[in-house]
This record gives sequence, structure tokens and C-alpha cells, in this order.
Amino acid sequence: MNKQQTVDKPYEFSGEILAEQIKQLFIALRFSIVGTMGVGIIVLVSLWGSIDNVYLLSWFALLALVSIFRIVSLRNYIKAKPAEPELIKWQNIFLLGLVPSIICWCLCCAFLVAGIGYIEQQVVSLAIAGVCAGAVSGLSFKIKMLVLFIVPVLTSYAAAFIYLGDEFYTMAMLSVVFMLLLYSAGKRMYVNTYDNIRLGLISQRQSLELKQSEQRFRDVSEASGEYIWETDENFKYTFVSDKSNEVKGLMPDELLGQSILCFTHADEAEHISNVLSEAAKIHKSFSVEYKSIASHGKTSWEQMNGVPLFDDADRLVGYRGAGLSITERKQAEVALIDAKKKSEAASQAKSDFLATMSHEIRTPMNGVIGMTQLLKGTKLDEQQSSYIEVINSSGELLLGIINSILDYSKIEAGKLDLEVNTFNLEKLITETIELMTYQSEKENVTLNLIADKNISLDVIGDALRIKQVLVNLLSNAIKFSKDGVVNLIVGCHEIDDMCKLRVTVEDNGIGISEEAKGQLFTSFMQADSSMTRRYGGTGLGLAITSKLIDMMGGKISVESEEGLGSKFLVELSLKKDLNLAKENAAANITAENELSSLSFKDKNVLLVEDNKVNQLVAQAMLEKTGVKVEVAENGKDAVDKSARMNFDIIFMDLSMPEMGGIEAVQIIRKRQSDKHVPIVALTANVTSSDKEECIKAGMDGFMSKPFEVKELLDVLNKWLANTQE
Repeated sequence: MNKQQTVDKPYEFSGEILAEQIKQLFIALRFSIVGTMGVGIIVLVSLWGSIDNVYLLSWFALLALVSIFRIVSLRNYIKAKPAEPELIKWQNIFLLGLVPSIICWCLCCAFLVAGIGYIEQQVVSLAIAGVCAGAVSGLSFKIKMLVLFIVPVLTSYAAAFIYLGDEFYTMAMLSVVFMLLLYSAGKRMYVNTYDNIRLGLISQRQSLELKQSEQRFRDVSEASGEYIWETDENFKYTFVSDKSNEVKGLMPDELLGQSILCFTHADEAEHISNVLSEAAKIHKSFSVEYKSIASHGKTSWEQMNGVPLFDDADRLVGYRGAGLSITERKQAEVALIDAKKKSEAASQAKSDFLATMSHEIRTPMNGVIGMTQLLKGTKLDEQQSSYIEVINSSGELLLGIINSILDYSKIEAGKLDLEVNTFNLEKLITETIELMTYQSEKENVTLNLIADKNISLDVIGDALRIKQVLVNLLSNAIKFSKDGVVNLIVGCHEIDDMCKLRVTVEDNGIGISEEAKGQLFTSFMQADSSMTRRYGGTGLGLAITSKLIDMMGGKISVESEEGLGSKFLVELSLKKDLNLAKENAAANITAENELSSLSFKDKNVLLVEDNKVNQLVAQAMLEKTGVKVEVAENGKDAVDKSARMNFDIIFMDLSMPEMGGIEAVQIIRKRQSDKHVPIVALTANVTSSDKEECIKAGMDGFMSKPFEVKELLDVLNKWLANTQE
């Protein structure tokens, strides 16, 4: 044990080490007392008559009293067996006996200058040297106490020789050297004893921890239901704990000497052999679940965890591990998987059916409603107008029901995605009120908007779904408050860059009973069955509303009393976007001006786009720059036109009928001449893999839909500006 180890952890075992050091000090004290009194008697006898005997006897009496005190303190220490909190007290008691002893031996040095003879001086010198040397073995357990003893005693000794004159200076210097040698020896002894004490404590702790670990291991094994096993390098059991009877139904003596593979299902034997061999090969632990053979050939599931064992030469000598029965868990897993599959299949079948039927019914309904709208614009008599109005109202009601079913099926199937865009909160609220005005007037309901002044701000969220939530709540309030009043109360609490939106829809309608509140947000449920007959509806509106709010991270609550109206409270957290709209507006204005001022006259652009609306938008933007735009409906059309005409740049959509954009680009690049025509992807596919696929196919750039005017201008400037004549 070297010195560095002593200093590494100065506070480890600090209490225990201090206790052992003080114990060793008191143990050494009995020898120190004997030695002190022996040396004191020698000094007394040697100096008797050489100096005043009164002084000599007084010195010896003081030395004896100090020794008696130290003997008493030693006996009390042995009786007390002090605990850690009392250690400092006993250390101070030891010091209380040490300090007078130091004074006695400093006074002994004064005898050197008392006119004694040469022989007496030698006796005193040897006495002091012997006492100091003995202190090294008795006080080295606490190096500070050793220093406290030898420094004043030997300093007094050196001072006495200096006082005696020049011929004694050499003795004074030797006493200083002797003091340094004693300190060095004491320091080495202190380090060694400290390390020995610490190693002993570490050994005790490790022994205790080993016993505790063994007990803990036995307790855990007993409580967990695992059995412990060991095998040789050929997988043959060399030790098996009694728990094997509970796990395998086999006693240890039935397993010993047999291979693990003998108790492994035939389908799993090769796999288990490979797992253990691979673990040994890479020196890693293993864990495997497998079918084992229990008593009477019965198959059960077992989890085996273990490690390979190696000798000092790194040769495989066997394996050690634990086995646990997991038969019940496996049976539960199989049952759970089957139930989950059945549930998912039923849910998917329901969602597919609802979605399919909704789409199939919605298509002709759009035609019915469209034709009734056209008929309303023709000359009709009063009776015909009445019939058309009934058809139109019924069609709109049915379409609303179909839309609700479609939304619900998407939510249930997890296919309804929220859009994230910037919108003006005040504008959305105003549009919602305008949308609901017709229904409120029809039901003779007064619709009021009570809004905070600070709602005129831009926020980020799904404007369509927020409006759907408001429409559902207002529609219900109006429906159940005929000839009444409905208030839409909107507030926004701004915190840093967030808007805590709080919307309240309150009415003075029929209210909701306490029993009905519990199922208010349940699909296909209404407050009571009579409402379906009186007010109509599917019972999906509030269920969809609740699910949409959950998806947006908000919450909805209701307060109502039957006959006194209802109050629905919606809370949503929306991020403010105060600068984006202004920046976009400024950027678009700048881009429009630049588009109008820049000209790429005589440049030919091929726009490959199958959507008519996108064609019109992109073509209009491009033509403002002066380019000539040729439109291709799909990839095949683009390949043909690029072969017949020369283009300076190609904007390519990806998803198109007949031939997609990726395939078209690959064909164009293969047959391209020396002139490299820039091809820029223009697509709604915006993932990193889509971009990588475009670049890999030979495209030069990537623009995602929807794109801004400035983005289009940047692309034109990059590829065409340097080629303008």
C-alpha cells in the first residue's frame, strides 16, 4: 500500500480510523508510562547531589503525577469503550496528559545548564534522546501529537547546548538533525499504520458486504422464484439449487450431471447451444426465453439468465445463472396479442366501413345539393320553392352527418392529422359568428360575441379544426336554446410567446342533467334518447369536439343545470406569431415588385404539374418574369417535350399519373446532351428522404408546396440570372 492510496480518499472511514488511532495511542500509553518512569529514575539517580535535590525531586514528583494521571485515563478509556461521538473528548484527555509530560522533559533539558559534570550531561542527553525516540513508536498513530512532543523537547535541548557556549554548537545542530530524523521516521510509521488500519477496515467491510450479498442473493432467489445453476463447459449441471423443484418440477439430483439441452425442447436446443457458445465467445452475459422440458415430459416456458465462467488462463470452465418459470406470462402474452389483434381488426373494419360508406354517400349528396342550389336560382312558384328548400335543408343535414361520421372514423383510426399554420384569431372568430348567424336567426336565437381587445393577433395552430370546435359548440347551443340567447366569450391571456385561449359558449337553453354529464362526450350518445327524436343529431358532435381538443393539447369542461342552460369552456395554448405575417406580407410585396421589374425574356421554362390550380398559380408567377412557360401534364409528357424543345429550366412535380417526376428526370438525364438543364423539384413531399431521392435522381434543387413568391424568385435568379443576355 503506497502513500498515494492513503491520500486518495482522506475521508473514507474517517470515524473508524480515528477510533482505531486513539485506541492505539492508549494501548501504547502503558509502555510509554513505564519507559518514562524508568528514564526518570535514571535521571534522578544520576543527578542526585549534582544539583539542588529539591529541584530534582520536584521535577520527578511532577513526572510521577503526570504518569499517574495518564494511568487513570488509560483505565477509564478501557472501561468506557467510547463510541464515535466521544472520540474527540478522549483525544483531548490524551492531550491533557501529554502536554505536562512535554513540560517535564523540557525542564529536564534545563539540568544541562545547571553546572553538572560531563558524565551527567551525557546521561541527560541519552535520557532525552531515548524518550523522544520512544515517542516515535508511541505517538506516530497521530503525527501531529508526535510533532507536538519532539519539537519543543528537542528545541529546548538544542537551546541548552547553545547556552553552554561555542563548543556545544555541534551538539545543538545534531539535536536538530535528530529531530528531523525522528519526524521522518514517525511520518513513515504514521503512513504505514494509517494504511494498515484502513486496509483492515476495508477487509472488514468487504467481509460484511460479502455476507450481506450472499444473504441478499439467497433472499432474492427465494423471493423471485428463481433457481440457481452452474454447468461445466459442456453445459452439464454441476450445481442446482432446491428451487429447481418449483420451477421445473425436478429435484437437483435429477439434474446434476445432465446437460441443459436434455431439458430443452427439441425446437429450442440448437438455439440455446448457440446462445451459450456465443456468450462465451464474446465474454458477455446472456438472457434467453425458451421452451424447457419439465417433469413427466411436460413443456413449459423458462427464462434463463447467466454468464460464462473462465479460469485465470482465460479458458472456458462453465456457466452460471438463474432460471425462472415464465409459463403464465407467456400464456397471458399470447392471449393479449390475440385479443389485441381481434380488437384492432374490429376497429379497423369499423373505421374502414364508416370511411367507405361516408365517401360513397357523400359523392352523390354533393350532386343533390349542387342541383338544388341551381334549381333555387330558376323561376319557381311558391310550392316548388318550398319543396326545394326542404330538399336542400335535408341534404345539408345529411351531409353534415356524413362529415361527422367521416371525421370520427379518421380520429378512431388515428388518421386525422392536425395542420400547423398561421392565422388571425380575430378573423377566425368573426368568420365563425358569420357562419352561425343563419342558424341562429332561423331558431330565433340572439347570438352575441363578447371578446377581449387583444384577440387580434396571429397565432399558430389548426384553424380549420378550431373553427370546427366552435361551430359544433355554437350549433348545439343554438339548437337547444330556441328563442333564447347564446353568448360566445373569447379571451386570450398572453404569456411570453404563448396565447392561452379561453373560449366560453353559454346558453339559457334546456340544460343538462347530472346523470347525462357523465356520457356527454361519448360517441353516438346524447343527454337522453328523447333528444334524438326532438332535436335530431347523431351524438357525434361533442365526441369529435372533445377528441379534437385533446389532439390540440387543450381541455374542455361543462357546467350546467337542467332547465337553466349550459356553459362549455374550452382552453387551448397557441403559440403567437406576431412577426411572421408582417414579414411574409413584406416579402411578398417585395417579391411581386421584383418579379414585375426583373425580366427573363426569351427564357423557356417547362412546368411539369398535373393539378390545374397549381398550374395556374405557378404559370402566372413565372410569366410575370418574362419567361415563356410550357406546361406538361405528367412525367411522360415532360419527357416528350424536353426531347422536342430546348428549356432553360424545368420545374418538376413528383406524384403524377402515367409517369412520376423521379422516373421522368432519370430519363431526361440519360439522354441529355452536353448542356445541363437545371431541374427543380416542385412537390408537396417535404421529408428528408424525398429530398435525397430527388438529388439522387439528378435534380438540382427542391421547392416544397406551398411555396412563396420569394422562393420562386430565388430559384430563377440562381439558375437564370447569370445567363441573361
